[in-house]
Amino acid sequence: GSSGFHTLGSWASSAFGSHPTSEREVDLHGEIELADGSVVAGVWARGKRLGVGASGEVFLVHDADRERDIAAKLVKLHDAEASQRLEEEVAVMRQLHHENIVLYLGFAKAGLDQYILMEYLDGGSVRGVLEGRQSGLPVELLRRYSCHLLDGLHFLHTAMVIHRDLKGENVLLTAGGELAKIGDFGSSRQLGGALTLTADVESLRGSPYWMSPEHIRGARCGRKADVWSYGGVLLEMLTGSPPWQETSVHARPNSVFQVLNRIVSASGPPPMPPPEQTPPALHELLLSCFQRDVQLRPDTAELLKHTWLVESRHAC
Repeated sequence: GSSGFHTLGSWASSAFGSHPTSEREVDLHGEIELADGSVVAGVWARGKRLGVGASGEVFLVHDADRERDIAAKLVKLHDAEASQRLEEEVAVMRQLHHENIVLYLGFAKAGLDQYILMEYLDGGSVRGVLEGRQSGLPVELLRRYSCHLLDGLHFLHTAMVIHRDLKGENVLLTAGGELAKIGDFGSSRQLGGALTLTADVESLRGSPYWMSPEHIRGARCGRKADVWSYGGVLLEMLTGSPPWQETSVHARPNSVFQVLNRIVSASGPPPMPPPEQTPPALHELLLSCFQRDVQLRPDTAELLKHTWLVESRHAC
């Protein structure tokens, strides 16, 4: 279907008046291919940097015609592999239409730079909310985002897509935090694609805390690796910290290798709060997501029936 951008017109830098930016705005001239396949020429202004994803920096862009902000991910194509990854990311995003998945709007070229255009969510990320709080989320938000995340993930898995980089930073929120959506498909793959461990670790940009043991070992990575990472995001939302992170005052920053080694060499789940400090159904759900035997780890269809999710739907 169409993205709703039938006539893009010009994206003028004057439209950024209400957005203070840390970087200088840049006027770009290029072609924009919309989600419906149509191509238009455009002049558009790139504003402040919103963040850095698995495959590029994300900037705020203003669509003056429609008075709305969108997010544009700048992807630098250093080599043929980067070009192929970009094609795969666009191919994956193009087919995903779900309320808990960040919506793909189109693709733009300006000179040698290429941009993936997506809906802009101004509630920030779960990671950003947690950093602002210095603690875990209130239980009602934890319940809500548990449902939203799992609904988005189940949709992905039904569409035969593995995300492979689920973490709080990639869970984006609408204004007021009403709705959570899965974003950043720079590491995602259609099922059946194989990639080496080295490329995987590089594409995750040194944030291995959410990776499953089988992913780290270089085994063929299936949908249940995302289920492990889903558990990691739930634990992150519960405690305020990434799983496996040393949180003591004296702990030194961990190297990627140390974290990967800790995940692989442990025999059970990451350190968790004592059961008496966690809702019982959530504690049980976390243990099932962190099941090291992939055959015994539930898939998203099974998780949808789990007590914590069923209870949470009634509470939301």
